Amino acid sequence: RLKDDITIDHESRLAYSDALLVFTGIDKDGVYNLYGIPFSGTAKTDSAYELIENAKNASAVEGLGGFVFEKPDSMNNIQLWIPNREKTIALPPINVGIDGTCDNPIGEAYKGKWRFWFLCEDPNYPDEPLLYYHDMETQVAIPNDINYM
Repeated sequence: RLKDDITIDHESRLAYSDALLVFTGIDKDGVYNLYGIPFSGTAKTDSAYELIENAKNASAVEGLGGFVFEKPDSMNNIQLWIPNREKTIALPPINVGIDGTCDNPIGEAYKGKWRFWFLCEDPNYPDEPLLYYHDMETQVAIPNDINYM
């Protein structure tokens, strides 16, 4: 169940991470927010609660008790959320150092490590976004070779 002033964004994907179902909702002011419904042995509810303001498109990663998501209308807007981390300790954005906004983050487990993929504006070709990936081992976002083939 949602409050009456929240609408589900049906174009956004669902994420299931660490016994938490995460989805994008739009509040009465037109702001995208991430909402969660916990599903575990100790916490069961049929009501959603707000997880992160001004956020959308969460993507869970197998083996990681968190998710990657997009902060709309901001630079360095691909973020990683890990539960039980103090709010005062901010994780660096996944797309730090990339000019332009990025969107549609997807996470994956790869050879025992985590990678994140996303699209970013290409200043030279505004209608052709570049595909980037961020490897958690190197902590660097790199354009994928497919962009040049």
